[in-house]
Amino acid sequence: MSLILTLIFLRLPAPPKTELKKKFLQFDYLGTVLLSGATVCLLLGISWGGNTFAWSDSRVIGCIVGAVFFIVVFLIAQNFVKDPIIDPSLFKNRTVVAMCAAEFFYGANLLGMIYYVPQFFQLVFGDSAVMSGVGLLPMMLGLGIGNPIAALITARYGVSLINAIVGAALQVLASGLVTRWNAETTRPEAVVLLIVLGMGQGAAMSGLLITAQVAVDETLVGIVTGLAIFVQTVGDNFGIAFFTAAYMNKLRSALSELSLSSEQINAILEDVTSVKDTYSGEIHHQIIDVYAESMRNGWWLMFGCAGALLAFSLCAKQHKFQAAQT
Repeated sequence: MSLILTLIFLRLPAPPKTELKKKFLQFDYLGTVLLSGATVCLLLGISWGGNTFAWSDSRVIGCIVGAVFFIVVFLIAQNFVKDPIIDPSLFKNRTVVAMCAAEFFYGANLLGMIYYVPQFFQLVFGDSAVMSGVGLLPMMLGLGIGNPIAALITARYGVSLINAIVGAALQVLASGLVTRWNAETTRPEAVVLLIVLGMGQGAAMSGLLITAQVAVDETLVGIVTGLAIFVQTVGDNFGIAFFTAAYMNKLRSALSELSLSSEQINAILEDVTSVKDTYSGEIHHQIIDVYAESMRNGWWLMFGCAGALLAFSLCAKQHKFQAAQT
């Protein structure tokens, strides 16, 4: 539907005519290869780490080191390219740098919560996989409240950074309270916290991107938008991978202290829903307690990401909107 509406109603000004040969010659092939290499290495490293291989494995370390190398070379190369993928001036803009760093931690908090809150619901509340997904609706409701309110504030007062700061503060509050979750947590408490968290995510989503956009010249809006979304996507992957690493090792060691065989432990780690159907009585409650306590490490990580989001948001500067200058 979005594609159809775009094709029917979107009317863009015709771009300046440029020879096809000149376009090919000006294209930043080196930057594309370096950025693609950095992205692939980084995503492989954080996907493998703590899951397929240990974080200390040479393949994981090699991927992460390779990603850093490619990124450094990419940043250097952008200064010597006629038509760079990312204008080097963006990295000298304090607001753009702060907003991109904030986007990283925003993505980590957002996807970490979306990925692991349903798992918590499956364990503590005994929800099915479908119902645990439905349990995220309060967060989506909060997001649907926070985002339009932020848009209204921006449209009426011509400011956007305050939305990022307030949204980040709400995420800090909600994520901090989530660290209290345990096997005795009630569903009403979880629903209220997810609504608050979603409101913060919705406000920050709007505030971060718009603040970065108004901090640059109109010709660079598209580039800074793509950069912010790219950094958030990388943060998404980090949030899930680091949450897994934060609690999985503790979970395995804690389960080994119960009266469980190695086969039972592996089965529990592979399929969370099997706990409800396979175990009962005291051992069932012990497994849930161990899971809830181990996941607390991940919740603390999410709280740290929210704190970093707030810190970087406070480092940015509110630039004037073009409409306010005319």
